[in-house]
Amino acid sequence: MRSLSGVPGMLCVFLGCLLASASASASNESLSFRRTASGSIEAVVSGTTDGCPPIFLPPDGVVAIGATLTITSQVAGGGCYLPHTPMPYSVTADLGILANQSYQVVWNQPFDAGAPLQLSAALSPAAIVGGTVAAAPALSWWGLAAMGLALGIFAVCHINFNRSRM
Repeated sequence: MRSLSGVPGMLCVFLGCLLASASASASNESLSFRRTASGSIEAVVSGTTDGCPPIFLPPDGVVAIGATLTITSQVAGGGCYLPHTPMPYSVTADLGILANQSYQVVWNQPFDAGAPLQLSAALSPAAIVGGTVAAAPALSWWGLAAMGLALGIFAVCHINFNRSRM
């Protein structure tokens, strides 16, 4: 019986551990909804930041196409500020008064120094009764890609390990 050893084995183990330790969430951001006193619906992005972009910024606008509401924020960029301590933040977008049907809400955040952030969640205005609908945790597209890459590397390592046992 052969074991997964040598440089390829060590590389697989190292990459696997490295990717497993990386966070796949978008700085713990979540997209939730609430009804205001006037009856309009607000989309709320809440998360944490350590003083460095990317974070979600106030929206430039909301575009409704059928049952899809797309919120686009300003381009985020710039450097970091010190100290790098995690701080909570939240940003809201007014979706207006909505008909009682199901909607898909997508919040896009371009980022000038890298990959954009995106959050998406389903919304049913009838489910919001004077409060906030439970937050829908989300992955950014790069978080999802990192998770897929990690799964791919683990699969390749597993296949190589099983071949070496034969």
